[in-house]
Amino acid sequence: MTAPPRTPWPRLRAAIESPRFVPACIGLFLALRLAILLVGPLSPTTDYLWYFNRAVGLARGQGYNEAGVLTAFWPVGWPATLSLIFRLTGPSVLAGQLANLGFALAAALLTLRLSTLWFTDRALARIAGRLALLMLAVLPNQIGYVPILSTEIFYQLLLVAGLCLLARERPLASLLAGLVFGVATLTKAQSLPIAGFVIVWVLLATPAGTLPWRPGLARALRQGAVVYLVAVLVVAPWSWRNWQVLHAFIPVSTNGGWTLLTGNNPEANGDYVPAPGIAAGINHDPADQVAMDRLARARAIDWIAANPGRFVALMPKKFIRLWLPDGEAEWSFQSGYAGYDANQAWFRAVRWLNQGAYLLLLAGSLPTIWRLLRRLPRRAAPVPAQEQPWAQSGLAVCVYFTLISMVFSGQSRFHFALMPLLALYAGATIARRLIR
Repeated sequence: MTAPPRTPWPRLRAAIESPRFVPACIGLFLALRLAILLVGPLSPTTDYLWYFNRAVGLARGQGYNEAGVLTAFWPVGWPATLSLIFRLTGPSVLAGQLANLGFALAAALLTLRLSTLWFTDRALARIAGRLALLMLAVLPNQIGYVPILSTEIFYQLLLVAGLCLLARERPLASLLAGLVFGVATLTKAQSLPIAGFVIVWVLLATPAGTLPWRPGLARALRQGAVVYLVAVLVVAPWSWRNWQVLHAFIPVSTNGGWTLLTGNNPEANGDYVPAPGIAAGINHDPADQVAMDRLARARAIDWIAANPGRFVALMPKKFIRLWLPDGEAEWSFQSGYAGYDANQAWFRAVRWLNQGAYLLLLAGSLPTIWRLLRRLPRRAAPVPAQEQPWAQSGLAVCVYFTLISMVFSGQSRFHFALMPLLALYAGATIARRLIR
C-alpha cells in the first residue's frame, strides 16, 4: 500500500493550536518592541512633538493651548490621553512610548477576541486569531510605531475595541461602544460615522432567512441609537468648549479645511501636498485658526468645483497611496533618531522586508474579502457556516476609510489602524487551508 503524501499542514496546524503558541507570540511581540525602545531611542519631531507639547500643557493645567492661545487645531483625544499619563509620571517621552506598547498589546489581544466574534467555526476562529496575532507581532511597521508619539496605535486600539463591542449586540456593549467611538472621534474627527456605517452594512449583509428584516432593522436602530447617544455625549463637552473659546461651531478640530486642501489643489498627486500657490495667505497662527480653516476649506471646494475631472482622476492615485505602500514609520526615525544616517542601509532593508510582508498579508486577505463581498447581495441565502454577519464589519471599515481618503488624500499611515482587520482576514484564508 502506498503511504499517503506527507505535508507540513497538519504539523503547522498543531503548532498554531498549541497552548504555547499565544504566550510565545506575546513574548515575541513585547521583546521586539522593547528592543526598539532600548536600542534606538527616538525623540518626537514634527506633528508628534506638537502632540507631546500639548499633552504637557494639559498635564500642567494650562489647557489645550499653543503659544499661550487655546487651540483646537488637531483633535484633543491623543494629547489628553498622554496628559493623563504625564500626570502620573511627569512629562516623559519614555512614558508615552511605554503607553504605546501597552495600547498595541491590548489591540493585538482584542484581535484574538474579535476573531471569535467574526467566525462561527471554532477551529477557524482560533487559528485565524492566532495567525493575526503573529502577523501583528512581527510586522516591522507595527513595531516601528511604538516609539512614535502619534495617534495611530491608540486609535487602532479604539477601532478594534469598538468593533468587538458592536459585534456583541448587547445593551451594555452598545453603551461602551458609544464611549469608545466618542473617544475615537475626539482622536480622529472622521470617526463618528463609522459605527453607523458598520451597523447598516452588517444589516444589509445579514441573510433574511436567519434574521428577518423587521427584527433586524429594529435591532440595528436600537443599537445605533444607544451608540450615538453616548458618543455625542462624549464629544459634546469638547464642542461646547470650542464654542466658548473660538466663538464658532467646531465639533472637534480646526484642521479639516487644511487637510482637504492638501489633497485637492493644482499640485495634488494623491498624497499630502501643501501646494505653496493655493496655500498662499493661509497661516497656522492659533489666533486665526477658525478663519484659516474656513479659508482653506473654501479654496479646496472652489478648486474641486472648477476641476471636477481632475478631482475624479486623483481618486485612483489616492487609493494607491492609501493601500499600496507601507513602512512609513521610517520617516520618524529619519528625523528623530541620531543613529539613522549611520544605519540607513539597515533601515532601508527592513522597510523593503516590511513592504514585501505587507503585500503578502494584503494578498492573503483578498480571498476572505472576496468571500464576504459575494455574500452581500444574497439576503435570502443561509448564513455561511464559517462567518458571522459581523465578519463584514472589517470590510465595512476598510471601505469607509477608502471613501474618506479618496475625498481628502491617501496616506499609507491611514491604513495602520486597519491592520488587525486585514491580518484576521489573511489568517482566515490560511486557516481554511489548514482545516481542509
